[in-house]
Amino acid sequence: MLRQIEQHHPTSLNLHNPALRETRSLNNHLHSHNTKKNHLNIQPSPSSKLEHSIIMATDTIELSVPLPRSLDTRIYLRLSTKAKSIVLFTTTASQDELAAPVSMGSFVYALPNRLDQAQPLSTTLYSSETSVEFTTRLAKLLARKSQLPVYVTNSISFANAGMGGTVEEEMEAFKTIVQVVVERLQLSGPKSTTA
Repeated sequence: MLRQIEQHHPTSLNLHNPALRETRSLNNHLHSHNTKKNHLNIQPSPSSKLEHSIIMATDTIELSVPLPRSLDTRIYLRLSTKAKSIVLFTTTASQDELAAPVSMGSFVYALPNRLDQAQPLSTTLYSSETSVEFTTRLAKLLARKSQLPVYVTNSISFANAGMGGTVEEEMEAFKTIVQVVVERLQLSGPKSTTA
């Protein structure tokens, strides 16, 4: 690829640049070993070993649960568990809205409080007035139950709930999400042998 760029733009590359020389050297090395499948003799740096272990520890699942008392709207969850954190995305969509993009909603970071485990700490990274309270409660509860830092983004809308989004419907949805997430976290725990 670098050779193709040089052919089309020979004066745009400064070959005296050390970073460019290193890139070119690596490119030549990869090109010369192109016929050997998965046998590149490149020693990873300590940082790349760390990145590899973090990537290997990641487990992501996507699932959905019904929005309380709704005919065709569901709550969609994307849960990513890493070695030292949890990331949860939540939104709602009806059958007609599945292909449409959704807003991020509120984005909250929560972590366990070492001084008082019953009161996790949280900070709002991005706020949407309609969802920030729900998102904060969800992030704090998951941080307390998992004892891990938790990132939650939430754009759940209760407009299509059976009674238009009453407190009872919000609480029912909240409990359902927590139950599903906690069950999944237990399944992906170190003692679990099932996927």
